[in-house]
Amino acid sequence: FNGLQFFTILRKFDPKVNLIILTESLDDNAEIRSLDMSVNDYIQKMVSINVLIKRIEVIVSRSTAPTADYIESIVGELVVDVQKRCVYLKGDIILMTRMEYNLLVFFLKNRNLIFSREEILRHVWKINESYTDLRTIDTHVKKLRAKLELSCIYSVRGIGYEWVE
Repeated sequence: FNGLQFFTILRKFDPKVNLIILTESLDDNAEIRSLDMSVNDYIQKMVSINVLIKRIEVIVSRSTAPTADYIESIVGELVVDVQKRCVYLKGDIILMTRMEYNLLVFFLKNRNLIFSREEILRHVWKINESYTDLRTIDTHVKKLRAKLELSCIYSVRGIGYEWVE
């Protein structure tokens, strides 16, 4: 078990996690493999502390950049006002529960990516799948489809769901 294998596991739990490798290795192949798996930075230990701190600050500032006030979907003229937590469909406001809203925003921020029910529970409900029935995801997806009159949330057989645009 090595660091790159560990990073692969981390990426499965949170695809947006920031990964920085600090290493003594001078192996170009290790650096190339790391960059291929989209680590945020690969730093060799010969770096000064000031440069190291600055590189970490740059990565953190990228990940904490302010989010957009609106999230728009080309499917069905759907607009989410993130500041007001309001959802508009063709200009009309759509009333949603907190979890329906959170699930919608999750799908919109992760368009064209497939997520298992377990991953959705961890990201949206912020709980472990052993604490609730996985079919609650199915119920909420069904409600979203009905309220938004959309068919862009696809069931991926044996895996989970995907918002396709």
